[in-house]
Amino acid sequence: MTISLILDIFIILTLTITIVYAYKLHRQIIYLRNNKDQLGTLIEGFNSATLRAEKSIELLSKNAVNSGQNLQIHIDKSQSFRDEIMFLLDRGASLASRLEEDIQTARELKKKPKA
Repeated sequence: MTISLILDIFIILTLTITIVYAYKLHRQIIYLRNNKDQLGTLIEGFNSATLRAEKSIELLSKNAVNSGQNLQIHIDKSQSFRDEIMFLLDRGASLASRLEEDIQTARELKKKPKA
């Protein structure tokens, strides 16, 4: 075997491999071209879904701020009611103590014989 025959066989093998690879690449390019419209539709759908998600996040953020403000208003009102109730309880407790002392005094006076 001569060197030129070996080189020719090597060139034939590399060309065959190149042709097979080019054929596979050609089929993939055709597949991409055929599905280009579907890919465009998919990208448009993804884009609109992303925009809706961004708007929803903004709306949720605004609602969270409003809810926080409303909650703070209710907390403030509740604290004032709690303070009023605590005042009334203290007042009631002092009145109950006074009433109990008066009852005790009345019992003691009742137990003492009249002279």
